[in-house]
Amino acid sequence: MVATYQGYYLALLGDDGVGKTSFQAKRKLIKVDGESRIIELIDRFGSGVPHNPQWASMYVSSMDCILLLYSTTSATSFARVQEYWFPQICRARMTLNPNLERPNSFMTVVVGTKADLVDKREVSSQAGKDFADSIGCSFFELGFNDDGSTITNLFEHIVRAVDTAKHIQSGALSKAKHARSGTAVKWIKQYNPLKALKNIWTRCRDYLGDIEFFGL
Repeated sequence: MVATYQGYYLALLGDDGVGKTSFQAKRKLIKVDGESRIIELIDRFGSGVPHNPQWASMYVSSMDCILLLYSTTSATSFARVQEYWFPQICRARMTLNPNLERPNSFMTVVVGTKADLVDKREVSSQAGKDFADSIGCSFFELGFNDDGSTITNLFEHIVRAVDTAKHIQSGALSKAKHARSGTAVKWIKQYNPLKALKNIWTRCRDYLGDIEFFGL
């Protein structure tokens, strides 16, 4: 009998050259709280790729989590995450739900890559964290010399956040607390993912401006 695992779809958003290849594989099997999960990394947007606004909205909304990627060696890529990529996520969300009545189930995480290239760093860790905090998102940094633990921690964080948000929205949080390990329950109390989702949802309004929707 072929084993089946729950899958999580993660969209990689960011300029070309920010180090998306640091994730190595587009599909990864991990264990979170004793359960095997499949992580699917999907990259559909890059420089020079034409985008249809309606298709882009459906694409973003179909993901469990959006990873906003920038290179710590490029201040330009960091500015693009703030001024272009995050606003596009907001527009996509509002296209599907103009009234912003409630947050949807997917998370957003800010990720700085190439953190091992210390001599070439242009964006401090504090700057990345400050931006993530300002939009209610989690923050991680990755390096090519990483032993894999940081990426694993990132994926575990996302899986728990997505699972928790879905359980809360379905009214099943109480049942989930009993079914999950003590570690997961402790994580829920510490990070309060539902509050984070609401923060992201609210802050989207501040980033819309006059930026063209997925226009290049």
